[in-house]
Amino acid sequence: SISPKYVPIGTTRSIQIKGKFFPTLSEQTDVYIKIGTHEALATKNTEEELSFQLPQFSSLTSVTSYTVEMTLNKADYTGDSVITYYPEITITGISPIYGNEGQEHSIVVVTGTNFLNSKYLECKFGT
Repeated sequence: SISPKYVPIGTTRSIQIKGKFFPTLSEQTDVYIKIGTHEALATKNTEEELSFQLPQFSSLTSVTSYTVEMTLNKADYTGDSVITYYPEITITGISPIYGNEGQEHSIVVVTGTNFLNSKYLECKFGT
């Protein structure tokens, strides 16, 4: 599995890949990760976790998903995890802008651009 599964376009960060049967830390076998046409050497964190610096894909303009693949020999690839790049989300409005403290089950409408159709979206209010 990979984490995170969703990243803004142009983001520079690493992802973690968890699994089993990676080469052990003491083995001198390199593991490469491929996303789209970008390929780079992974870092072995533990025997069940790798990390990898994400490509930015700054030229993307819409939601785009890529399969994350691994290889030990740069010829045979395997992988079925998917990472999704999305345009930066912009919030342009919130309604209502005031509410009663402690009031439960209030409906708040958030407007903006580039929201993902995802069950993982959430709003957090307060400090």
